[in-house]
Amino acid sequence: MKNFTDDELLDFLMTSDFDENLSPEELKSLLIKFRYFFRIVSSRQNTIEIQKKRFDSELENIKVENKKREEDLIENNRRLFEILKSISGRRLSFTERLLGKVKLKTNEIFDNPKKS
Repeated sequence: MKNFTDDELLDFLMTSDFDENLSPEELKSLLIKFRYFFRIVSSRQNTIEIQKKRFDSELENIKVENKKREEDLIENNRRLFEILKSISGRRLSFTERLLGKVKLKTNEIFDNPKKS
């Protein structure tokens, strides 16, 4: 038992019926090794669960952030469309017609159009 590698010992622990005549020292050694293997497996599982929770949290934060950005883009699009709609119906001055450029007045840009 003492000359077994960790792989061989783990294989023995997993496949043995423990019907062999083992001394108490050997049984104690097997139990200690089993505890060692169990701690390794348990710590890996805990680490994976912690990483999964962290990834889930980060994913949820990204979803919330993307939703907020989408809402901001929709609001900006609506605002710009309202501004375009408000200035498209007004009469152009002679200079605006001649140059082909619409000069926006300050109140046309910064006034909040009525929300529909």
